[in-house]
Amino acid sequence: MAGRCAAGRRRRPPPPPPPPPGRRGGATTPPPPRRPAPAFVLDIDGVLLRGGATIRRAPDAVRLLYGAADGAPTHPLLFLTNGGGVTEAARAAALSDRLGVRVQASQVVLSHTPLAAMAVAEAAAAAKAAAATATAAADASAAAAAPPTPPTSVLVIGGRGCADVAAGYGFRNVLAAADAARVAPSVAPFSPPRRGEPLERPDAEAVAALPVGTVLVMHDSTDWGRDIQLVVDALLAPPPPAPTHAPAVPADAADGAQRVQVVACNADLTFPADHPAPRLATGAFTTALAAVYAAATGGRRRLALTRLGKPHGVQYALAAGRLEAQRVALRLPAPTPAIYAVGDNPASDVAGANGAGGVWRSVLVRAGNWGGGGAANDPVHPAHHVVDDVYDAISLGLDAH
Repeated sequence: MAGRCAAGRRRRPPPPPPPPPGRRGGATTPPPPRRPAPAFVLDIDGVLLRGGATIRRAPDAVRLLYGAADGAPTHPLLFLTNGGGVTEAARAAALSDRLGVRVQASQVVLSHTPLAAMAVAEAAAAAKAAAATATAAADASAAAAAPPTPPTSVLVIGGRGCADVAAGYGFRNVLAAADAARVAPSVAPFSPPRRGEPLERPDAEAVAALPVGTVLVMHDSTDWGRDIQLVVDALLAPPPPAPTHAPAVPADAADGAQRVQVVACNADLTFPADHPAPRLATGAFTTALAAVYAAATGGRRRLALTRLGKPHGVQYALAAGRLEAQRVALRLPAPTPAIYAVGDNPASDVAGANGAGGVWRSVLVRAGNWGGGGAANDPVHPAHHVVDDVYDAISLGLDAH
């Protein structure tokens, strides 16, 4: 009977093979493949902040791009602003406090952030020239034909601290505009320096004796009359004395070439602040400077500018590179399907994103500088999308992907 029962019993199928052990000896399930994720580029003033206040729903909007459990970014994210006057690390810390998320310095691109690469390039060029001079010095005749380039200063327009930011980027012989007036008060007779106010840079007196070679309009001028006077003086100054063996260069070159490079870091004419109407920004100062320079030269010369900040391509190339680095760090699949650039200024935010082309998508918000005035879109620089605020903008991008 026992044998019959054993013979009639159904055999159970063999158990499945055990799963491969995990790192700790347990079973692991391969994670599902990650989908390509959009990237987001957010303006700050007028999108996240307005004057001293945080715009409603802005913190909640940004938190959509961070993990709820660990607070780590889930999407490539950059804060691209035409503001400045501080270091990227300082701006990141302020944003972290305002928005309640961790913002890294590498996620912040200010209007003058590209100056760091410019300073590195100028230092490399100076080192190359110095090496060439040293090589030529071995031959007296060659040394006479290739005299060393005299040092020049970098005049910085902007509030207190801007000169230190420029020096931190790597520029040498940096001179704050306020220091130039403190060292030589007669340059700005209607803007006497405050008595007892310390110099911004300890080497200001020595640097002020050098001819100006570069002007950096880094941030909003705190004294338009003084600063326009200083820049026009630099532009109209005769060239520095040449070595005795070098040919003389006339003060007014025949070709009218501008010997002093002027870098304008922000083209925005206005910005949103606590006041009901937008306030004049760095672009307004640069416009006034160009007009005064043209008048001072009898209309013979037009101010040549090297422009940084939105809407210029250098800003968007830098932003794209940083977003790609974030995509790689987050291990997101390539390529990024879309970059949503959210801003409130059609002439800078929308024009810049539209000009970048490719996967860039401009999103114009009504919460800041533009307002809309009842219009469906900006007639001069129409955006791909128009929404009420940054929460709607980020939701739009997430829902599309």
